[in-house]
Amino acid sequence: MQVLKVGDTVPGSQAIVMQVLHDKLVVEETIEKAGEPPVKQMAWLFKSGKAGVKSRVQHLDEIGPDKELLQHPGSSVIK
Repeated sequence: MQVLKVGDTVPGSQAIVMQVLHDKLVVEETIEKAGEPPVKQMAWLFKSGKAGVKSRVQHLDEIGPDKELLQHPGSSVIK
């Protein structure tokens, strides 16, 4: 177990703690691939419920759904 605060780097990675919540950490990491621009990736690191059990990680997309997939006010159909 390690205590982390906003701005700390998660051990074993280059992910930076952006937010500390009661059940998870919100982290951001910059992914660099040869020949491509760097991409920032957000993830939730969930606290494990039991000792010896691995925590869960959920990666988040920074790009939202296409505009045509969103429902407009007054419309009942989602395309």
